[in-house]
Amino acid sequence: MTGTSEKKLNTEESKNILATAAEEGKDQARKDIESVLNTITETKSDGVWKIQGKRTKDLVEEGMLLWSELENKVIEQDKNEVPKKVKNIAVEIAKNLGCYSYPGTEFSLEIKKTGDDLYSITSENIFENKRKEERKWYNKAGYVKDILEKYLTEIKNNTIKNTETGELIDITTAYKARLDTPWFNEYGNAGLWYLDIANKAAKPFEFSFISEWDSNLIKFTFKVEVSTVKKTVLQE
Repeated sequence: MTGTSEKKLNTEESKNILATAAEEGKDQARKDIESVLNTITETKSDGVWKIQGKRTKDLVEEGMLLWSELENKVIEQDKNEVPKKVKNIAVEIAKNLGCYSYPGTEFSLEIKKTGDDLYSITSENIFENKRKEERKWYNKAGYVKDILEKYLTEIKNNTIKNTETGELIDITTAYKARLDTPWFNEYGNAGLWYLDIANKAAKPFEFSFISEWDSNLIKFTFKVEVSTVKKTVLQE
């Protein structure tokens, strides 16, 4: 008969082992953070500010870290070079770059002054074209690219429909309705971000999807123009 035995650790030895493991975990966490932050670079020239980086791992924590770092980089820009309104929209776009870029691929965010009161914001990143199944917080199933393209087209063409009545509604009404929705819709929370961006933009945004070397990877380019001339905006 074969038996097994376990070594009972005394309290002091257990504490030492746990302390060592904790320190090793902290060291690895620091290395992971440094590896992510080291991918981020900034360039400035003739009214153009650009930030580039690379998603290294498919971890929620890394996505949140990138999002936070990109947000800080945007906010740190001189208000005379990048006005607050432009920063606010750039921060929303940065959420997509940080959280949804595919591991091992690069992303970029560019802010360019194109006129006395006009700025363009352009982002590029690569995402995996996964299939989303129907859930209680997604009322449709389908591939990410198809779902996102349909929604962005509806916003751009101002053909958003009330989900209950089927009637066309404007962007302001759609935005307020999303604020009151307790669950994510089929577009996730991006549905709220893009409505807000469209409401604040000087004109309809532009976007494109291009298949990369792997058929499951899609390069997503998004561009919006923002005027710093004051206009009525949604109350948040």
